[in-house]
Amino acid sequence: MRILRIFAFSARFLHKTKDFLIETKVYITFIITGIILIISGLLFAFYQNDNFLDGILWALGVATTSGSPFAATKMVTKIVNIILMFTGIGLVGYFTGALASWLTKDDISNSDIDRKLDEAIKQLHDLQIKQKT
Repeated sequence: MRILRIFAFSARFLHKTKDFLIETKVYITFIITGIILIISGLLFAFYQNDNFLDGILWALGVATTSGSPFAATKMVTKIVNIILMFTGIGLVGYFTGALASWLTKDDISNSDIDRKLDEAIKQLHDLQIKQKT
């Protein structure tokens, strides 16, 4: 029974996560960030004469601002290091803002909007009648 509950919870969680990613378009940011991390890892590996996995580890460490066991010693990798720091900080801020916005949004249906517009039009019509008299 517990296993069924875990699967049910996981299904709901994945559904809500998919809704969040699609509604806020955060997945585009993750794709762009992933491309930046891969390119940065390749640049680090090339200029520091290291392997690709060490370059990715360096890029992830710098982007998450948690640090990396590898140091950038060449000018190109130092510049990439700065770009990655800002990318990581921007990603965290963007993701946090998108999540907060999504969690606090109001769900207003089209019928609610139509009803409110009809009320506003009626009030405007009543004001026009009052001004004429």
